[in-house]
Amino acid sequence: MKIVVIGLAGLLLAGCAPKSQPPDAETSQVPPSQVPAYPTDPVGRWMECEECDEGERQAVVAMGGAAVQTLAGYLNQGPPAERVAALEQALRGSYARRADTTISEAQWVARYRANYEAKYRIRAAEALGAIGGAEAQRALSGFDTASARSDVREAVRRALGG
Repeated sequence: MKIVVIGLAGLLLAGCAPKSQPPDAETSQVPPSQVPAYPTDPVGRWMECEECDEGERQAVVAMGGAAVQTLAGYLNQGPPAERVAALEQALRGSYARRADTTISEAQWVARYRANYEAKYRIRAAEALGAIGGAEAQRALSGFDTASARSDVREAVRRALGG
């Protein structure tokens, strides 16, 4: 099974993204890219799902405390490096096939990498908030929002009940 990584603009259209998006994420056409799915890991499936209509989030919440450490890692560090590398490779390939080159390849890759990283952090925050408990609250409270994008900060705020 493969899942299409579409970035936050595509997630917004699919109804999975938070309401607070950076301006370029809402207006950018997102290049589809194939990144292998996590076939058996519920947390990974939640992080990567496109339409999220197969109970991915609910499966993570059902894991309870067993998912908190992994979710806290995704909140703080974003997606695993090998997933980011696969995304960047796919983005470079999609950039090369574009007719409109108003932005550089580096800008193209950086834009969608940032959206992908934010998706992981937002979904981690949402799941931690839904799981609740002291450990999940510590993970959310300990997240350094100073350098985070506004949509990530908002997701953490909501997850903390604010």
